[in-house]
Amino acid sequence: MKFKNSLKQRILIKPFIYKRESLSVQSLKIIFLLMIQVLMLLFTKTYNSFILVLVSVAASLLSELFVSKCFLQKEHASALISVIQGILIAMMIPGTFNPVTVFFCVFLSMIVSKYIFGGFAYTWINPVAFSVIVLWFSAKSLFPEFLVTKDILMLRNPCLQLIENGTFPVSSFDTGLTDFFNTHLFSLFKVSIPEGYISLFWDSHSVIPAFRFNFITIVSSIFIFSSDSNKAIVPFSFMIVYLVLVRILSPVFTECVPFQGDMILSLLSSGTLFTAVFLFNSYGTQPVTKIGKAIYGFFAGLVAFFVCGCGTSSSGMIFTVLIADIFSLLIQWGEDYFTRKSVLKVIKLQESIK
Repeated sequence: MKFKNSLKQRILIKPFIYKRESLSVQSLKIIFLLMIQVLMLLFTKTYNSFILVLVSVAASLLSELFVSKCFLQKEHASALISVIQGILIAMMIPGTFNPVTVFFCVFLSMIVSKYIFGGFAYTWINPVAFSVIVLWFSAKSLFPEFLVTKDILMLRNPCLQLIENGTFPVSSFDTGLTDFFNTHLFSLFKVSIPEGYISLFWDSHSVIPAFRFNFITIVSSIFIFSSDSNKAIVPFSFMIVYLVLVRILSPVFTECVPFQGDMILSLLSSGTLFTAVFLFNSYGTQPVTKIGKAIYGFFAGLVAFFVCGCGTSSSGMIFTVLIADIFSLLIQWGEDYFTRKSVLKVIKLQESIK
């Protein structure tokens, strides 16, 4: 009787415990966070960009199916990763693209990315960056030019100048919120912010969706990095280096006031935050060790400064990701070299003890 009762009991054997979230859970979390921005496209009636998201995701999934069937390459959570990549591609291109062009460019570039450069953790080129660059070459004219001119850069506050001349639209709620924060928060530090900054922070109204919702991107980063602090190494080192260079060196090149580079403009334009949060943590393209990640982020920040300048670049961050990925190969080679060296040292030590 006791034996029969024991059979009815559910026995769970769990010899392993996840110290971090599984790949599927991470992928679902990123999809959820990205979907918030996609839904914002609907809320702001940006239907053309929303359609491009659907088209890009369909092309990305179809390329994954094609590669898995034709080349027998099947990877864990591949469908979820393809969805993420499809959304990211559409978010990094102007909404004025022809959906047919987007579909075929994404489909072909993703096949090349998965088959030639290696899929998922084996790739050495970010598939999203590669696809966006292909689209950039297919219709370069659709990507906006730099919004800042030398005359604007020579002013003390280029970002404010762009707000005042209407380049960055001011939302209706901006005045009330600005007055509230100036009265109850910034007054404690005896500073104030002008109208327009909250609007830029909330929605820059760029034709490229990834450049728009900076506040949502920052909130998303909290959910992504809170579960794995190692993921924050590359984005933070990248942004610190980039912003410091903008603050200190950009006035030197533009004959402006020393140490007065506009960090806000560089942070809230060009898709800086979106790139740091969603693109620089691509599997396979970044180093493994903490030191390697920090070096990778440092180099990416350096490249971003010379490619994007002090901001408002429509494609500079994508080229930054691509160049940083190529440099990452050298860092990963160094990691492998020192790892083998340390392992051989341990083996020799053990042999000498015997």
